[in-house]
Amino acid sequence: MGTLLFRRFLSFFKRIAIFVFEQARRSFATDNERSDPMSNTMTGPVEAYFEGRNARDLARALSGFSETAVVHDESRIHRGPQEIRAWMTETIAAYDDRSELLDVETDGDTFIATARVSGNFPGSPITLRYRFATERSLISSLEIAP
Repeated sequence: MGTLLFRRFLSFFKRIAIFVFEQARRSFATDNERSDPMSNTMTGPVEAYFEGRNARDLARALSGFSETAVVHDESRIHRGPQEIRAWMTETIAAYDDRSELLDVETDGDTFIATARVSGNFPGSPITLRYRFATERSLISSLEIAP
């Protein structure tokens, strides 16, 4: 009887151990998928742009732009850090937008990020494509389009 009880205990303990292991494995896989599925293709300046803009940390968002960077958005062009900062300030105030990265493609020094953007604007959320061109590890241009 003692042996049978011991075997049942081991069987029960084994099931618990397997359950705990599977839950930990699923959690680890989910955390890795959620953390940043594009981390292998994302560059520091592009990452800083999205993270900084979402956190309303304009210094971080601008940190990856070159002194001669150009942004094309809503049929307008913004040149240099001062104009780009003004554009960010205006659009954040007007739309209170946040971006959720969906995908990033790379082609040499060009990064095309697809993001779901939500905020205070008609049709929210929408999917936008951000085309970043980089030179010397800094963003030289950004084009935003549907």
